[in-house]
Amino acid sequence: KKNNWNKILIPYTTDQLMCNGYLISNFDHICVQGPKEFDYSRKLHKVSTKKIIKFGSLLYRHIDLIFNKLNEASNNKNIILWAGVSKVYFPLESQIRIVDLICKNIENNVLLNTQLVLRPFLFDKDLANFINKYKDKPYIKFELPEITNYGLDSSLIEVDFLKEFKQYIKNMSKITLLIIPGITSMVLEASYLGIPSISIFDDPSGNLSKRNYDCFFKKNGDLVDFREFKYMKCIHDINLLIENINQTFLLRNDLSSKKIANDWDYSDSNYKEKLNDINIEWSNKKSLCI
Repeated sequence: KKNNWNKILIPYTTDQLMCNGYLISNFDHICVQGPKEFDYSRKLHKVSTKKIIKFGSLLYRHIDLIFNKLNEASNNKNIILWAGVSKVYFPLESQIRIVDLICKNIENNVLLNTQLVLRPFLFDKDLANFINKYKDKPYIKFELPEITNYGLDSSLIEVDFLKEFKQYIKNMSKITLLIIPGITSMVLEASYLGIPSISIFDDPSGNLSKRNYDCFFKKNGDLVDFREFKYMKCIHDINLLIENINQTFLLRNDLSSKKIANDWDYSDSNYKEKLNDINIEWSNKKSLCI
């Protein structure tokens, strides 16, 4: 306000308009990633259509640049990526319960020719204990989240964001199936790369019920805001997990190499041109805040 800056919001994740991003300021323009965020802007925040710019997903444009340069290599193994989430949102004991079930079925040859990649979102003692629990299993590989994916302040750490993101997409492109406790925005990357996902909402501790996780679902059982993801399943009973994994393995040859998530992208939009248009519009004003 002091410098009379113009303000523009460019969302990069799934929650900045759905949850709280718009509340930071009264932005002059909202650059929505796709139709879903257009609806959020209109229905949740009552933003005028004149202020909304159909920007497209910067996340997907970054993936486009990286994915087109990857050398596709055939892999006869079924590779499951289990991506943990913060124990604040999904109890650690319930997450470990999922991993233990997958391990048991690999060892009992129910899940054949399968490698399990574990990506725990843990710190310090919890992380050390988790690695020690599974480190001796020959079919397990650990893949720790990159510093940039933790969403922490990395100002004191020298981090090459582009390098880390390239490695992240390269690793993701190799997997057959993504399994996550609850829900994370990783399903967006997986869907865009044509990789199926299974979200598990089985929590004996009752923590998810206390956090009203049932609000994530419509009456027909579809997950709110992720309805169009053809290869995403939600499971509320862990006993159904292995059956669903094997069903997904059978589909692997039918999956497209890339599945556009239309709700979360305007794939034909040129964001550079959009920014240039804004720059021209505000050329006679003093400052721009992004």
